Amino acid sequence: MLGACTLATTIYAISLAWPSSPPTLIGFSSMSDAVILKFDSVADISYTIHASVPESLSPDDLLTSPADNIVRGDEITIPLPRDEPDDTEYSIAVRFGDSSLELVRQSEQWLKNKFDFDKPGGYTILGRRDIDTPFGLETESSRVEFVGKSGISAKPMGDSPYLAVRKATGLLHYLWGQPVKQGPTSLPYNEFLQKPMASKLQIIRDGDFAVMCAGFRDLFLHAAANKTSLKVRAVAAMNYSPPLNGLLSYSHATTEIWIPELKRWVIFDPWMGIMVTMNGEPIGAMDIQKNYDRADEMQIVPVIDEIPRFHQNGDGTVKRTTFIPASVDMTKFSCNELGCSPGYREYFQRVSTSEMQSLVVDSWTNFNDAN
Repeated sequence: MLGACTLATTIYAISLAWPSSPPTLIGFSSMSDAVILKFDSVADISYTIHASVPESLSPDDLLTSPADNIVRGDEITIPLPRDEPDDTEYSIAVRFGDSSLELVRQSEQWLKNKFDFDKPGGYTILGRRDIDTPFGLETESSRVEFVGKSGISAKPMGDSPYLAVRKATGLLHYLWGQPVKQGPTSLPYNEFLQKPMASKLQIIRDGDFAVMCAGFRDLFLHAAANKTSLKVRAVAAMNYSPPLNGLLSYSHATTEIWIPELKRWVIFDPWMGIMVTMNGEPIGAMDIQKNYDRADEMQIVPVIDEIPRFHQNGDGTVKRTTFIPASVDMTKFSCNELGCSPGYREYFQRVSTSEMQSLVVDSWTNFNDAN
């Protein structure tokens, strides 16, 4: 869900005195008319509320003209605009000392208008920042059950020198040949997972289930489950974790495939239709994390030219959109009619992988429900 977004104009700003040292954010809460930041020490803070989400956000963008009042304490309340935008997401840029963070707001009315989704108070997401947050790698070995073999026989595609990439690309093109709907759905996700592959594809075609990155990742894993020559594992990526109560993370679900010639796992993103290279070679999720500050040396490599998607609006109408994988950017935020997404590298500040031992069974058991 990446697109173009121009730099927003400021609709409301307050500048306060600088703290002598940057505090640590240890708590967060959101109300209908304010957000509350809690720190580990007494702090002075400045913030700027933008009309939408800026494509780029430098330290110079964080400040505007000084205000008369100063707020100081270990718990700071930032009032939200009386009339929050209902046609776009917007940013609150917060700076303390030489550090900064961004809060991305999805207002209650925006969620209702866009997705017919009721969330009192809306959502707040942690955006760009240079404060320290937990990150690292957790590798979990787990068994994942898929009901029945996928029955998909897709030919390798593309000109990659690696057979695993060509096989994964063939599978991806087959799956994206199905109409894929985004938006509200009444079918529980766990119920969708219990279906055989043919039933899953039919449910998607009929518009009875809307897949996003996690749903499509698991669909790809099911398609690859009985391919002995293609080794795939799940990746969960978040821009920070563990999350503070009420402050969401930008998260993404993707996969890595094993390249025998390179003896490494590399990103193969079914939802975005991309891989990532550095110095001409495919890289994995942890490579992106470890080289976060070298994103200018990374390249987005599309494995499919365009992806058709069908978005169901809050009023029930369905609109076809075309996503262009080449539009994904490593660093810039981008927004379209479905919302805003961070630069691709932002997701990988916290990475968890699952070494999946996929098991194709004749019928669903309670293993997945208990694990």
